[in-house]
Amino acid sequence: MFINRTIINQNYNDINPVQCGKQICDPSHSYGPATRTYYLLHFVISGKGTFFTQRGKFFLEKNDLFIIRPYEITYYEADKNDPWSYIWIGFNCNITLPTILNSADTVYAPFLEKIFSDAVDNQNFENGRLGYEAFLCGKIFEICAFFYSNDRISSEVSERYIKPALTIMESEFCNEINVGDISKRLHINRSYFSVIFKHITKKTPGEYLSELRMKEAAKLLTIYNCSVAVTAGSVGYTDVFVFSRAFKNYFGCSPTKYATITNEMPMSPDDSPEKPS
Repeated sequence: MFINRTIINQNYNDINPVQCGKQICDPSHSYGPATRTYYLLHFVISGKGTFFTQRGKFFLEKNDLFIIRPYEITYYEADKNDPWSYIWIGFNCNITLPTILNSADTVYAPFLEKIFSDAVDNQNFENGRLGYEAFLCGKIFEICAFFYSNDRISSEVSERYIKPALTIMESEFCNEINVGDISKRLHINRSYFSVIFKHITKKTPGEYLSELRMKEAAKLLTIYNCSVAVTAGSVGYTDVFVFSRAFKNYFGCSPTKYATITNEMPMSPDDSPEKPS
């Protein structure tokens, strides 16, 4: 099924709709590589597919939004076994859009499902009937309003990305894992991942991961009397010198000195080592 709503160009100044439609895609149906002269938002209502930009490859499914900005080269393709269906809205604008629409390639946005469905399925406007363009402008402003509402987005994003990211970090920091690895596993743009992670946790993913490693390293050095080499390998560092430099940057002294200072102070095995004063 393919629906492409007829839009009469009203040349609105702030937001000017140019496209709106809906498609149930065939297996492996694709579009591109191509560019657009306007913003084009696709909301996935079912199934799966892959979205390619100059920044990476993203595997998407129901409730994901993928964003095409003017003159960006993109390519997208439906899954061959469970092809996606999506609704799209295209528009030009002369206003400052929410940061997320200019920085992210994809967003998990279940709160937008009704807006997109209303935009394409509203029966009050027949094709070509005046007024539909103004109605569609309202829907685009609603989308922007949701992205300006940080509280709701934080809740949705936390469930989809931040909680799994924290689980990965806390269970796998002992491996040689980095922020890029985590963002790939979550199928999310690395820069966007860093932005939302800091918004919710108040730390960058790199800071959070480093802090996990350093606190565990401190325990291994002091409570369990591990050597520097064993400690480094146990918290995800293959190079002892790189570990020692990171440790010193965090605690202000070398691992060996930290162990000496801390072991000279009385401390319960249940205490968590802190930076020595």
